[in-house]
Amino acid sequence: MPTTFHDADALTSALLAEVTRAYHPRLAEAGVIVGVLMARHSDSDKPALKHGGYAVLATMKPESAIERAKWGRDALLKIDDREWEGLGDDRREALLDHELSHIDRIDLKGDELRAAVEDGSPRWKIDDRGRPTVVAGVPPDFF
Repeated sequence: MPTTFHDADALTSALLAEVTRAYHPRLAEAGVIVGVLMARHSDSDKPALKHGGYAVLATMKPESAIERAKWGRDALLKIDDREWEGLGDDRREALLDHELSHIDRIDLKGDELRAAVEDGSPRWKIDDRGRPTVVAGVPPDFF
């Protein structure tokens, strides 16, 4: 098996939560749950993760409805374990910040938003399990 995956350690998960609160308040406010898997290739000379055919340090994607129900997370972050080990704290924080910028919640609009504001319910779309709906994309106030 060339690439294997394992859960991130508690420190990585805590740093992700801290970065989410500090730099991605839209995700934090909605309670978006990001699962983290560490990837390791059996050949240390080969990258554990690729995107578009190129080696990457990490990938982020929203989960499908089935994966959300099965695993209880809204998005999945995969990190190259060997590369992660070589990063300092500042670069780790920057990597997590960058990857979180690839997802966003879907806000309600029009009459749905007005109704949500009136009754105090969330201003973002939720699925049938009450979880925030997450998509790949950049938040509207990012730039």
